[in-house]
Amino acid sequence: MENSLLDLKSKLCKAYFSIINSSLKTEIFIEELCVKSKVSIEDAQTVLPKMQKDYKIFFLTIVFHAKFLISKLSIIQFMAVSVFTSSP
Repeated sequence: MENSLLDLKSKLCKAYFSIINSSLKTEIFIEELCVKSKVSIEDAQTVLPKMQKDYKIFFLTIVFHAKFLISKLSIIQFMAVSVFTSSP
């Protein structure tokens, strides 16, 4: 269940930023997001905020969390490499 929600959010997020980058629109509607992401409106409504004006914050939060997790993983990977490559 969690993976499907994550996949759904990921598809919608990619579609959102694709629309923003290609059209420079300030308002994006759920129908446009669903066509671009190939997600049904019913599925999109389960994860998107009720108010369309809140989409920007919603998608920026997703990107922020993704970048935060990637940076944590990079630090963990660096620490693991350091432990295994350091000599006693």
